[in-house]
Amino acid sequence: MSSLSETLTSLRQAIIRYGFPISLTLGNIGNLFIIYIFCQKQYRQNSCSLYLVAAAISSIIGINWGIGTNMYALYQPPDPFGQSLFLCRLRGFLLQSSSFLYKTMISLGCIDRFAVTSSRVRIREFSKPRVALKVIFGMTLLCMIISIHLPIFEVIDNNRCIIVGTFSDMFLFADREELEKRP
Repeated sequence: MSSLSETLTSLRQAIIRYGFPISLTLGNIGNLFIIYIFCQKQYRQNSCSLYLVAAAISSIIGINWGIGTNMYALYQPPDPFGQSLFLCRLRGFLLQSSSFLYKTMISLGCIDRFAVTSSRVRIREFSKPRVALKVIFGMTLLCMIISIHLPIFEVIDNNRCIIVGTFSDMFLFADREELEKRP
């Protein structure tokens, strides 16, 4: 069993070492292209473009804090996120809020496209850049407020940043091994 564990550990490290830099680079390049293209003057008049730019910005934050910090922990041990409670909580908060914001912005872009095609004038009013900027600002605040639970419940245990207790059982996907280890 220990050889399987060692094999899986070395496989995980190889994926982090070789796969993560590729994902980080391609993800950042793709998001920067999205920002570059949709920030041009002709696209700034389109409210859906604003949602896509907001999604790309939150994706850049999520990619760099998610993949980048894992790579840093592998290349520069010891893991600072497993030793500093502030960094542990900041990382969890930024990952959760940026991931939530990304999904929300993509959904709002779809709703915006629906609003443009509506036959009702009142629904089409939603699809204006001025309204989109207000919605983006409001949803950013809402996503950050919804994600505020992570800095409260995250702790460091055995140099790992984890969420413990009933909260993690209810709201997070946990490994079966982790659940079996708990008293």
